[in-house]
Amino acid sequence: MTALQKLTGLLYFPLTPTFPWLGPFGMLGYLPAKFKLRFLDPIYFNQDRMWEDKALVQTVAHEIRARIQENVLDMLKTRKSVWFG
Repeated sequence: MTALQKLTGLLYFPLTPTFPWLGPFGMLGYLPAKFKLRFLDPIYFNQDRMWEDKALVQTVAHEIRARIQENVLDMLKTRKSVWFG
């Protein structure tokens, strides 16, 4: 246990952008964050030395970005609230 943990009794100490300048009042701007993760299906690369084909790498990278973006937008549609998930 660190000295700060013993002093405050907290396991962690949240830092906010205003904390250093406003002292303890900077803590008033602290809001908890809620994260949801979605694991997508794995992508397999079966060909040898695929990374040497720059056009193929760019195509696959574009497809991966598009797939991630689609899933982010899908998660945003199902979200009920910014603060409560």
